[in-house]
Amino acid sequence: MNKKTSEFLRNSLTLRIGVAAAVAIGAIGAVNVVSASASPAVVPSAAPVSPASAGEFTTTVFGSPVAVTDKLPDIIDGDSIGTAGIQQSSVRFLGTKSGSSYWTALGQADEICLVAFVSTDDVASSACASPSTFNAQGVGLRLFGPTQGTEGYLVPDASALKGAALVAVVPNLVTIDPLATAATRASTTVSGSKFQLTLLPPAAASELPAKFKAAD
Repeated sequence: MNKKTSEFLRNSLTLRIGVAAAVAIGAIGAVNVVSASASPAVVPSAAPVSPASAGEFTTTVFGSPVAVTDKLPDIIDGDSIGTAGIQQSSVRFLGTKSGSSYWTALGQADEICLVAFVSTDDVASSACASPSTFNAQGVGLRLFGPTQGTEGYLVPDASALKGAALVAVVPNLVTIDPLATAATRASTTVSGSKFQLTLLPPAAASELPAKFKAAD
């Protein structure tokens, strides 16, 4: 195992709660949820808010006008995310890809967090990172429910994608097939002038629910 892989694994967390399995990078908090919440229509407010510490992260997402969708489902406890919970006023909805919804928020402990919710399986996970970690390598997570999986990364502004496997849902959110192989991941990069995305390693067999093992 090389030094980079060793450091990556020390900053990773595998979660097993009920039927959900999640892996993430960063200073991590994760949650499992058991019921769904409907997504309201987007209704912009009059002006954006400027959450504390937003300027430390190389992203302008927190300067966008607040919308009705900029709120986590009630069943996700924001206080359980990250080291000390999140600033509720900072929550921003990023988008939905293949039935999985993503939000970002600023943590109470100087972190930026990514939250994913798989509505078909009623499971969620989160990952958080410090300013230096996010600005250098982003923050990402992979989550499997019984029937569906998702893998997404929050990246700084002006990040350039390379590789057909990556999908830019919005400028600061990219996703990849959670079952992507090592070869696919090796040919995929997201980078900027001082940024290089760190992708998760391929999903281990122990991480996969029965449905995905059968498909494999």
